[in-house]
Amino acid sequence: MNDTKHSRLRYPGTSTVPQVGDHVRFLDDPDTLIVEDVIDTPESRERWGLDESGIMLKGGRYGLVFDQLDVSSEVEFIALNKDLV
Repeated sequence: MNDTKHSRLRYPGTSTVPQVGDHVRFLDDPDTLIVEDVIDTPESRERWGLDESGIMLKGGRYGLVFDQLDVSSEVEFIALNKDLV
């Protein structure tokens, strides 16, 4: 698992560092997606075959979706993985 203390990734408009298992959604869609992986190291980018850092999301009709969590991201944070236990 990634060391969240050193990650530069944050959910848009928050100081919250993404974690595997977090619940998110796209701004214009009520369906919940789950963070499948936080891709913020050279090793994780290589494992996924990506050049950019971001999060891999998994959800119903979407399957797996990558989002860079940049300023144009439409991902909205709902709850930390531990908040839903």
